[in-house]
Amino acid sequence: MSGDAREVEATLLEAFERGINFFDTADCYNQGDSERVLGQVFQGKRDRVLICSKAGKTMGPLQRLRPKVMPLAKRIMRRWSSSRTVAASLAGQFHAQNFRPDYIEKAIGLSLSRLKTDYLDLFLLHGPGVSALSEDVLFDRLDHLRQRGMIRHYGVSFDDSISSQELVLGLARPGVAALQVAVDPYRPSTIEEVERQMSDNAVGLIGRAPFARGALFQDERDLVALSQSISATPAQAAIRLAMQLNPRGTVLIGMSNRQHLRENLRALELSPFSDEKLLALKSLQRDGANSGRPHQTRSESHNP
Repeated sequence: MSGDAREVEATLLEAFERGINFFDTADCYNQGDSERVLGQVFQGKRDRVLICSKAGKTMGPLQRLRPKVMPLAKRIMRRWSSSRTVAASLAGQFHAQNFRPDYIEKAIGLSLSRLKTDYLDLFLLHGPGVSALSEDVLFDRLDHLRQRGMIRHYGVSFDDSISSQELVLGLARPGVAALQVAVDPYRPSTIEEVERQMSDNAVGLIGRAPFARGALFQDERDLVALSQSISATPAQAAIRLAMQLNPRGTVLIGMSNRQHLRENLRALELSPFSDEKLLALKSLQRDGANSGRPHQTRSESHNP
């Protein structure tokens, strides 16, 4: 979330009052401010909310320049699809990675301090690759932190471009309780593949970024297709679709203010897509994903 601090706090409290009890954040969101806000808002309510945080991504060399660089990068991406390669390179400069066990333990401790709590309901490794997922010592440390009560469960938050090898390695870890993956309209096959790989594993599935990090709002054809498929706004239709693609888990929805929250919650009242409409949307999405259509971005707030 971003914006006026008082509006952010009011939005979180209204979400809580409306029955939302799962809040996702990370130590790198707003350089820790996302966790601080949650800790402040939910003091005295800790036993009634589930808090998930992540660690493993650290500040890269360009992190301090992000507020100035990103608006320019987004304007360029809207004009030239070839700029996506440059944007991906820039993203790598904003965040580095550190999955050493000592660092992860320290990061969790700092998150607990910012959140004003002594435990995380769920901790996720933030975008680990094959190397980190192969480290027994890392998962041994997570098991140790769980035994100490610092975390109640742990899992993996995969980057949008998840590989089969990463997924297999994550699921092979017996202590992994949850996976977080993209569940946007351009990648319906991603969560379907995760479901197939999970088989009968008792692992929770968290879908994120149902608006494709803002790309959905840049393609008029897809907006029309979503709106015509259900009596709702494109954003509400995308949320309903994400919920239907991930029936066994939860869906994270970005929100910047109370108005966004109320609009998003209306998606919960929508009837599911019929099998026929769902199939049509999946076909459209596959065509869009394979057509070279640029994944232009618009700001999509993290749901702390």
